[in-house]
Amino acid sequence: MSNMPSSSSPSESHRTHAPQPPVSPSELQIRIGPITTTSARVDVTLAVSPSTGASARYRVEGTLEGPFCRHSRTLQTRVNFRPCDSAEGPSATALMPDPCFWTPDLPHLYRAALTLHESDRVAARFTRWVGFRPIEIVDRRIYFEGRNWVLRAARPPSFDPETLASWRTASLAVILPSTHAADIVAAGASSSHSSHAERDASDANTLLLEASREGIFCVVPLRGDTATLARALWRLNGLPCLALAILEVEGPSAPPPAPEHWPPNILRAQQASWAPRPLGLSPWAQVVVCDVPSAPLPSEPPALALDRLLMACRHIGPLDVDAAAAHRATAANGAAAASQNQTANQVSVANQPQAAADTQAARHAQDARRQCDRLQRDLAGRLDVCGLLIEEMPSETGTRE
Repeated sequence: MSNMPSSSSPSESHRTHAPQPPVSPSELQIRIGPITTTSARVDVTLAVSPSTGASARYRVEGTLEGPFCRHSRTLQTRVNFRPCDSAEGPSATALMPDPCFWTPDLPHLYRAALTLHESDRVAARFTRWVGFRPIEIVDRRIYFEGRNWVLRAARPPSFDPETLASWRTASLAVILPSTHAADIVAAGASSSHSSHAERDASDANTLLLEASREGIFCVVPLRGDTATLARALWRLNGLPCLALAILEVEGPSAPPPAPEHWPPNILRAQQASWAPRPLGLSPWAQVVVCDVPSAPLPSEPPALALDRLLMACRHIGPLDVDAAAAHRATAANGAAAASQNQTANQVSVANQPQAAADTQAARHAQDARRQCDRLQRDLAGRLDVCGLLIEEMPSETGTRE
């Protein structure tokens, strides 16, 4: 075990390094927990079919190092992964003493540097990033850092660093775009590590890793059959930013994976409408996301399962921010100042586009947060929810309230 000081965040990507193994990197499963203030356990398993003979051919070794934190200086500790027995495939486990938890204020991350050995040779090397979230679910409530917590989420207009920083300042979670969600599902459906689907999913992985480093919770909507969805979520398990996956099951019906076959660190949600009749909920759903109409709300409350977590979602018109107007206003202010003192304002004029982007991102975040707060007020005394989600309707069909 070694200690090394560091003031910088990790720079390596959430990707696989050459050489490539004859199995998909998506089959590398990470389990987090149990977690206490004195230790945190990380298990790694190469989940492959017994017919491949991988359990006998491969072994997993490596190190777990951290914490790394973008917003503070840290002192790293490194521990070893040790091979262990598992019926699911080659496995290894690491126990990190005195872990630093991942929170939006201090998003501590740990780097798992893993090596897959085949007999006496190195078959592949992997790098995965993990975090330890202090989240508990008790009596249909979510407790974060020991306090009752309500998830607030909206879909930002873009996913550049300025927008993500504004979302973090507003204490908002990010809802991932459908293109990234589709890439994640496609990679989960792929059985070949060299497929285009694996490469396409790297953009989504990069976005989620950046959100984890910045300290921003994420919500991802996914669509596919249950087996594909389970594999897709296993790809992302361990990244602490991913709090909720809203799953839409389609395709041929098949028995859903048992609860232990889903990744345990990502809440699974099923969307449902506001209806007085009982809802047909899937056994895999831990959370019901209820679509809430605009005020006034229907007089009859929805029939919701009392054994599931409840979140609310409202679809609104486009967030009311004019990017062009914000840019023009910033440019006009800069030009007026430059006419008074041209030399002193050379740097200011050069920074006008960035200032306009920052203003636009902040306005989007503030507006999204106001919509979450409005939804909470509308539901007061009607529904007790642990999450508030705001989704935009297309501009040609949605109207702003």
